[in-house]
Amino acid sequence: NATPTPAMPAAPTTPTAPATTPNPAASAVIVGSASTNALLSIMDAQTQWQAMQFDFNQRWDTANALQTIQNLKNQLQALNNSAALPAIGALSQTEAQIQAWHTLNPQANLAALQQTIIDADQLQIRTTQEPAKAAAPTSLWGKFIATLKSIFAIKRVNTAKDAALDTANAAIVKQGIIANLMTAQWAARNGQWQSAQSQLRTANASIQSYGQGYNLDSLKPLMDASNFPAQPDFNTVQQALMQARAQVAAQAQSERTSSAVK
Repeated sequence: NATPTPAMPAAPTTPTAPATTPNPAASAVIVGSASTNALLSIMDAQTQWQAMQFDFNQRWDTANALQTIQNLKNQLQALNNSAALPAIGALSQTEAQIQAWHTLNPQANLAALQQTIIDADQLQIRTTQEPAKAAAPTSLWGKFIATLKSIFAIKRVNTAKDAALDTANAAIVKQGIIANLMTAQWAARNGQWQSAQSQLRTANASIQSYGQGYNLDSLKPLMDASNFPAQPDFNTVQQALMQARAQVAAQAQSERTSSAVK
């Protein structure tokens, strides 16, 4: 019987890393053409612009808007692509419009409006000391005199400084002032600053006539403003970015087609 030959031990194998599938998107960013990278940059600019527009309409933060516009202009200029030039021009136009708003400081006015409404409970309306009602006269002469008083009642005409109301009317006036302030806040948030100014002036007139312990000094710049800039034209920038995106997408497609033919 032949003696079996012992098996030789297998040579140790060096483990190899598993094969990886390349990420097409990453490849496009790294080795893509200039047109492809420009397309991605313009798409990013559109996203940033929409976010800034929403933020501006909510908070009227002109400083943030101006910084975003400058960043987007730098981003588009770095592409060195003629398709982006109209968008850069539209950004510059909107930048000038927002700079005009920046001098009025709308964000500070919105904050002051909010705080004014919160503090409105401090408002006190001057009220008259209502005299106690006397017993109704019973004699004919007493009734005659009471009738004359009601017909020829003499009321003291107060100056604005000394004006006072009875309790019921004081409550109505205070509610009206608060309603004016809330309407002004709503109008300002929606960009209707002239309407907000009108509401504030009405509230301030009532406060000056009947109020005490409360004022609208923090909103004086808004009440005194003589004119308001036009609303920033965000749509012009949005349209220009859409056109730039379409042109650059066509450039990228043309380059891919040329590359495939070769």
